[in-house]
Amino acid sequence: LEPVRAALMNRAQGLAAYAKTVDGQTVLDRVGGEQNVEAIVETMYGGCLGDPRVRYYFEVNKDKIVTIKQKMVALMTGAFGGPVTYDDSKMRQIHYGMNVTDYHFDAVLENFWCASELMEVKNDVIQDA
Repeated sequence: LEPVRAALMNRAQGLAAYAKTVDGQTVLDRVGGEQNVEAIVETMYGGCLGDPRVRYYFEVNKDKIVTIKQKMVALMTGAFGGPVTYDDSKMRQIHYGMNVTDYHFDAVLENFWCASELMEVKNDVIQDA
C-alpha cells in the first residue's frame, strides 16, 4: 500500500503491489480475492474505529461509512492486481484538509496488517501489499 501513501502525500513511489506477482499470482490472488479484501477492510475499519490514533478519521463521516469501505475495497483490489475501478487521482485532494501524516497512515497499515493476519493471509503476501 506504499503507492497509496505516495499518492495521498504527493511523494514519489516505488514498485506497486500490482506488479508483485509470485508464480503468476497477483497479490489479490494470494490474498484470496476480492471477497477477502472486503473482509479485511471490514475488520480493518473496525480496528481503526477502536484505535485512538486514527479513530477521528473513521468516525467523522458516519453517514458515509458504507461508501468509504466500498472505495477502500475498490482501491485495494486495483492496487493488488485486480481490476482498477477506483480513480485515485483525487485522493490527495480529498484527504488534504485532514492533515494525514505518516503516523496516521502507519496506524491504518497496522490495522490492515492485523486484519489480514486474522484472515490468515500469509506474512509475505501482507508484506507485498
